[in-house]
Amino acid sequence: MAPEQTRSGAITPAVDVWALGLLAFHVLTGRYYWRAPESQDSTMTELLREIVIEPLRPASVRAEEAGVKHMLPPGFDAWFGRCVARDPASRFPNARDCFAALAQLLDGTPSQAAMTAPPAQTWAQPPPYSYGAYPAPWPAPAPYPYGPPPLGYPPPPKKGLGAGAIVAIVLGAVAVPIIGIVAFVVAIGNSAENARKRAMVHAELASLKMEAETWRVTSASKRCPTLSDLSTWRRNDPWGTPYQVTCSGSSITVTSAGPDKKMGTSDDQTSSTY
Repeated sequence: MAPEQTRSGAITPAVDVWALGLLAFHVLTGRYYWRAPESQDSTMTELLREIVIEPLRPASVRAEEAGVKHMLPPGFDAWFGRCVARDPASRFPNARDCFAALAQLLDGTPSQAAMTAPPAQTWAQPPPYSYGAYPAPWPAPAPYPYGPPPLGYPPPPKKGLGAGAIVAIVLGAVAVPIIGIVAFVVAIGNSAENARKRAMVHAELASLKMEAETWRVTSASKRCPTLSDLSTWRRNDPWGTPYQVTCSGSSITVTSAGPDKKMGTSDDQTSSTY
């Protein structure tokens, strides 16, 4: 839960950036950034105090306290600091830009401008892949080993194809690889888009679960909350299907139907997974 979610006001994509920063810290180190979840005796009030009031220490300081500082890549503090700035305007403008900067950081090519500049970043494209030199041509075939061919061999050429047949063959030979290339590009594009959406879902599930838990603690009814009870601006997952909030005892689970848009299938994404 971002600080602005504890008070009335506009909820923007910056809440996803806050959640993505905390999620990345947990994935890389296996520890929570906040101290409260590490203690079984902690309360929601203590967690909210860390989120809203207490100084936000650099990620490397928290990791060093837990003995896992070596698991954070160089430059992570700057990226993390821009994710968890309490002022939403100081964060990355959205989860897409935030994730792109993290990818550069993990590749070992962080952009200083991405960590400190205001929104609207332009990310450098990776250098083109080089396949090296072409292999040497195949050697010429060996001479016919059984002596000269018999008289009358090879047979006289057959009648040539007409111009229409030649055009059809050429067009077919060109069209088949083009269709294959287009299908390959579309498949790669769909795969990359789904990967980007899954990264967004990770952050949104964590944010929604924390908001649902807070609502249940502060609500007089103590019932399982629905999406309409929450103040979040994000009610549908990146594939356009509404998130589902379910409760089992004191546990709350938020679920995305995933790319197939059907609940209860193998590609569902749940908050309990992370």
